[in-house]
Amino acid sequence: MSFKLTKKPSSKKKRPLKDNAQADILHKLGLEAYSTRQLDSASVSNINTWTLEDKQPLELKDLPNTFLRRLWLLSEDARSTCCQTQLDPFNEDGKQPEGKLGSSEEKTTNAINPLDLVTSVFMSADPFLQQEIAVRMTQCKFAVPLVLPNADPEKPSQFLLWPLRAVLGQWRSTNGRVQNGNLASTPLPIISCIKLGRCSVSKSQVLNYVLTGLKSSKNTFIHKGMDGGQVPRRLSNGLVELGWYLPTGDIDRDIYQAPFVISNLRGDASNHERCLKLLCQTSSALIIFCGDFKEKEKQLLESCKAMASKLILIDVYGTEGEENTTMEYSGQSLQECLWLPKESVLSGSTLSEEEVANKLCEILKSWVPDSLKPITLEAAAKLAFDIGLNVDESPVCKKAMATVEEILKGLDEGSVEFQQKQLPLQGHLWHRLAEIDKEESKLRKSEKETEPQLQEEKKDILAELKRYKMTPAMKIFIDTLLTKDKIQRTYFLTWLKLRLQLHQTEKLNSFPESQTENLEHEADISVDSDSFWTDSEEETEEQPVNNEGSDVVQCCKTTQEEEQHLHNTENATEHLESTPDLLNSNKEQLHIKDSCEVAKALHSQSLESKTYNLGIEHFFREMGLIFELTHMSGSQNVLRLPKLAVDLL
Repeated sequence: MSFKLTKKPSSKKKRPLKDNAQADILHKLGLEAYSTRQLDSASVSNINTWTLEDKQPLELKDLPNTFLRRLWLLSEDARSTCCQTQLDPFNEDGKQPEGKLGSSEEKTTNAINPLDLVTSVFMSADPFLQQEIAVRMTQCKFAVPLVLPNADPEKPSQFLLWPLRAVLGQWRSTNGRVQNGNLASTPLPIISCIKLGRCSVSKSQVLNYVLTGLKSSKNTFIHKGMDGGQVPRRLSNGLVELGWYLPTGDIDRDIYQAPFVISNLRGDASNHERCLKLLCQTSSALIIFCGDFKEKEKQLLESCKAMASKLILIDVYGTEGEENTTMEYSGQSLQECLWLPKESVLSGSTLSEEEVANKLCEILKSWVPDSLKPITLEAAAKLAFDIGLNVDESPVCKKAMATVEEILKGLDEGSVEFQQKQLPLQGHLWHRLAEIDKEESKLRKSEKETEPQLQEEKKDILAELKRYKMTPAMKIFIDTLLTKDKIQRTYFLTWLKLRLQLHQTEKLNSFPESQTENLEHEADISVDSDSFWTDSEEETEEQPVNNEGSDVVQCCKTTQEEEQHLHNTENATEHLESTPDLLNSNKEQLHIKDSCEVAKALHSQSLESKTYNLGIEHFFREMGLIFELTHMSGSQNVLRLPKLAVDLL
């Protein structure tokens, strides 16, 4: 089922795109209206994921809808640009009617490269939809845009940092530990690949083999061998894509022993010098597929050699008899001309894509993980800004992120301490109040009178809670939600959720390996759902604002059950220690005692992880409790909170 792209009214006057190839592609896809009014997350709200029926698009304007729907279903064919043929250009005699002359030529004209489709959707989407698309593309193991070319070729490209902040990955490091990380802030080696001139092999297909192996059918990068890949690119030249390699810890499956990033610059690098400069400065290694070696290419290669940490040149010149071939320039070989080590220059003009990939794999295996310097995409964004590229995180975004950091001051001391100081209404008093409500409910069901002692205790607890004074974190939280700038509010809520998620992954990484596997099943985080190499389609949903009370009671019930289990564990330990006759030997006594202590410690860690795993829902719950406890007393001006809650819904 297709869905309707929403169009929001805008007070700004629309400036039509210049009449060029880029504008023509956007027009054919029906996206020209979104050059100033961007697609938002509401545009995908009508996607029907309950059926796996895949209807082929009928025309090019259906492709953006189809791409997003398939992507939300995590389909491998999401990037396909094949349209269903509606009319047969030949009659029953096998002859083409006069009125349909040239229809085959028209079909070729209407064709579009899949990379142009992806680029056009990113160009038309707002930052929040871009982020959702990036997460799902990584789940499908598709390459994600890092530098997006401008629809106006005269304007600088845009560095996309915000969409990548939501991309989480999981891998096993060389010591066997499971690592979870945000791929925008985690330092990883970046291996960049560019092309100079015409190539006799598909650079992107070679990179697919390097990432996934020769036997894999996964196409991280779109290449010429795919449907539509042969169609000339008109919009995506200058695009820089990212693909991640994350080892699983399986020796038989892993190609490399450490994670790294591969970036791929589309088009001739000589036409995109800012992107080339960025990749030279940020890359741990630079791979150049060299199809021409004339004066301009020679100067660019010398510049790359001066800036890049490591350099590999691959001769992929495909035409014989040409003047100034790649491996020969004025009587000098490329190696001699650039003073490069012999192993840094590969002759690939007579090799297949698989053979070129094999040679690259051998070199990368010797480099990963010790010989390549890591860098974060956050640091790369700063370099991109210095070079002259636009960075997508606007002042409004940075202000919202700074507000989140101000709210979360003290979180590094621990989630338990932070919740006690900044979210006190969800502390032990509320825990006890939930227990009393539970006891009173049991008494009512058994038709017994409520005990006066419980009523008195409940009254005292409510009186204590009503003396609550709003904490600094909650004051900033509520004030920010009340802002009239809805874009800033969306940035704020999105980053608060991601920041808390990132804190939990860091906490998980700090646990010993013996506890990590147990806590991974207990931790209330969605690392796996957003991981680059996970196959899970499950998504975690935010709790609605209007369910705070029931959530608190449920949380308290869970806590009681866990504490009872922990108490039983302690009793079992004491019993084992006090009854040595039940054991066959002192050695067995020590073994069981140690096992119980380990189990108790693991359960204690697990209990803390479950009970004090902070999420954005805790802040909304605290806001609901503030209203519930203080609106009757009049001690706090909280009458604006219900309207805010409705607005957020």
